[in-house]
Amino acid sequence: MPVFSIVMPTYNRATTIGRAIESVQAQTFTDWELLIVDDGSVDDTSAVVAGYGDSRIKYIYQENAERSAARNNGIAHASGNYVCFIDSDDYYFDNHLAAFYAFLLAHNFPVALVFGQTCVDLDGVVTQEPFTAQPTEKRTEFFIVNIVGVPRTCIARSILLEEQFDPTVRIGEDMVLWTRIMRKYPYYHIPDYTQAYVEHSGRSVSASEKPFKEH
Repeated sequence: MPVFSIVMPTYNRATTIGRAIESVQAQTFTDWELLIVDDGSVDDTSAVVAGYGDSRIKYIYQENAERSAARNNGIAHASGNYVCFIDSDDYYFDNHLAAFYAFLLAHNFPVALVFGQTCVDLDGVVTQEPFTAQPTEKRTEFFIVNIVGVPRTCIARSILLEEQFDPTVRIGEDMVLWTRIMRKYPYYHIPDYTQAYVEHSGRSVSASEKPFKEH
């Protein structure tokens, strides 16, 4: 049984998934399994994954049901004590799992949600995005005010067998899940920058802000 199960949902990412997979393989902490959940791809994603020949990498195919269902499918197949996530167009730094493991070990492996720092990779230029928690009147509002993306998190699998992503929520499904989790379990923030999400100058982040806030 590995310490970490890493869930990667993917859809038609055969040409870009390699960096994400290789960033997991490059981890300095090596006790992991990678669960790649193919959400109905029609390209050669399965062949690309098979080409890695790594027994720690498991390929799961499902009919297209969107990312929440894909993540839940990965969780159902996970065997690690903790579950991490990575999107197929993003990547980890080699310290990602090591940083989480160091925290978990120091805190006697808590049943909790833990999240770290993130970077943005804009056309190959990587910039740290500092996180300063904004205060909230109610504890359960923390993840509504403070946005924490899925690849930044590490969560005890026992929690995710009880609370999972809601497939009916198309925008902010992570926020909904984190808020449900924190009603019952503690959360912790570690200061390490351990992963990057990829942006492109042709893709406008602001274009998604209006529907996100309305939703």
